[in-house]
Amino acid sequence: NQGFVAMNNSTIELARTGVLLDRPMPTDGPGVPSGNGGGIIQAYNSTFRNNSRGVNILCYTFDNISTFENCLFTANEQYPDLSAGIDCHTNLNGVTGIDFLKCTFSISDGVINNAGIRSYNSNFLVDGIMSNQKYLRSVFENLTHGIYATASLSNRSFKVRNSVFRKCNKGIFASGVNNITIKDNFFAQPLLFGNPTNTRSGIYLEYCTGYMIQNDTMKSTTNRLRSEVGMYIKNSGPHENLIYNNAIIDMDDAIIVEGENRNGDSEGLCIKCNVFQYNKNDVRILPGENTWIFNQGIKKYQGSPADDPKAPAG
Repeated sequence: NQGFVAMNNSTIELARTGVLLDRPMPTDGPGVPSGNGGGIIQAYNSTFRNNSRGVNILCYTFDNISTFENCLFTANEQYPDLSAGIDCHTNLNGVTGIDFLKCTFSISDGVINNAGIRSYNSNFLVDGIMSNQKYLRSVFENLTHGIYATASLSNRSFKVRNSVFRKCNKGIFASGVNNITIKDNFFAQPLLFGNPTNTRSGIYLEYCTGYMIQNDTMKSTTNRLRSEVGMYIKNSGPHENLIYNNAIIDMDDAIIVEGENRNGDSEGLCIKCNVFQYNKNDVRILPGENTWIFNQGIKKYQGSPADDPKAPAG
């Protein structure tokens, strides 16, 4: 039998960990093999406030059916250890099937934080919900990382749809995660002060491939004042990848592509049918390090290779 937590219109606050889903190792004896978690939480209309970790979901071999709908994860000046700050609102480690629907992850000014959702080798969905024929979105606000995801397993991925990222240093950071879907989201990035450092971006992907980045809008928090980077893509490999039909506005660099992102003249990253407005640089290509020169850059033909200027764009 699995442990089960049901929350509805409930609050958990001022805890080191609000909810832990795990089967702890015994204090004596040989221990329990990893993957023996499996606890379930189904939380609706509930609040996780001023916890070092709001929810911690650890390894489980099978799909976990935990769900969070219309939940608030937040921390403010009443957090008891402001000098250390919170770890993350939700930590996922080696789990699949976790859904976050119309949830808000936020931090008040002055609270040190790491991430709204931190994930390792996990599969999860962030989405809005439909109500009265309108999408009510998930929100990530004022965080160091809205989502911070890493992986060493190629079959663990995540989807983020119909969500808002507001004033996060990095809205979505992913390293080594393949087949990501980032679609129909809105990013309002912090304003650029001083010289750009390329450390703030709406989306940052490194060593990821097979991704779908489509129908997203990225802009600064104030019209005609620039933010830093819309998307930063690094070393997605010599594979076919597509950044399609996005709008990027008021950025110092709308898209930065670094390192290996193509396979000679044949395959590679295509940046297609996007709208660029009021950016200093629309697409900037950086060579990267330890990359074969013929694989640096993006796909040679970004549209039709025909000589006719009237040929279709792709």
